[in-house]
Amino acid sequence: MSKKENKKIENKVNKKIDEKIVEQIEEELNEVVEEEKKEDILNIEEVLKENEELKKDLEKIKIENDKLKNYAFDLKSDFETFKELVEKEKKDIKLKEKEKLIRSFLVPYEKLLISLNYKEDEQFPKAIEMVEKDMNKSFENAGLEFIKPSSGDIFDPFEHEVSDKYETDEIKEYHVYKTENPGYKLNGRVIEPARVVVAIKPKVVISVKEEAEEDNPKKEEGEN
Repeated sequence: MSKKENKKIENKVNKKIDEKIVEQIEEELNEVVEEEKKEDILNIEEVLKENEELKKDLEKIKIENDKLKNYAFDLKSDFETFKELVEKEKKDIKLKEKEKLIRSFLVPYEKLLISLNYKEDEQFPKAIEMVEKDMNKSFENAGLEFIKPSSGDIFDPFEHEVSDKYETDEIKEYHVYKTENPGYKLNGRVIEPARVVVAIKPKVVISVKEEAEEDNPKKEEGEN
């Protein structure tokens, strides 16, 4: 066999080998592509599955959110109704308290009207005193206290108001000399202080005669 023929045979063999290698590579590539396709399909299925689950979760959240909104709306509505009831109850309580207070003064007021028909009667002053007692009792029942400081009581700036000052040695300075108008406390809180006259020390007044007598001894001492 000549060299030329050998070369031809060699070329053919090489060609076949190359073709086989290419086929093998193509097969391997196809297999890889197929595997990747399968993986992609699986990934897509997983993503779709996750997406469906997310949609379901989102739907659940939406349902829960709607429930909460409805609950909040109902709660607000109930609270508004409750507020209205409380305000109504407050008004009713105030009205009842006013009615109770007015009723407590109706009895002494009616007694006063009756007493005024007997002004010339000897018992008229006593009748007025009885009316005053009834009124005082009504005031006490309403939680009202009278502030009536006595002469000699210490001045209390929280319950008393100075209406005037009076010079005297009979009462200690800055103590109550007399009460002009009583004060009032409602349930322990001062609503009107008592108006009082406060005692102060008398001013020392030296007469002209006393001054002359004081000066005379000094003159006599000078002459001597």
